[in-house]
Amino acid sequence: MAPNSVRMLDVYAILLLTLVYTIAAGVLVMVVTFPTACYLDCGGLLLPALPICLAISLALKR
Repeated sequence: MAPNSVRMLDVYAILLLTLVYTIAAGVLVMVVTFPTACYLDCGGLLLPALPICLAISLALKR
């Protein structure tokens, strides 16, 4: 049976590996989704621009 110090080193190694994986996955998710969210928000803001421009152009022709 292994001494407690060896078991604790195994636990710390597993915890460190899990922490590194979690941080790396979280950073990757943020890097990939943050610009996309900004573009979608801008697209949502500009979506009504086409009908508004059409309405303005029709109003100015009269």
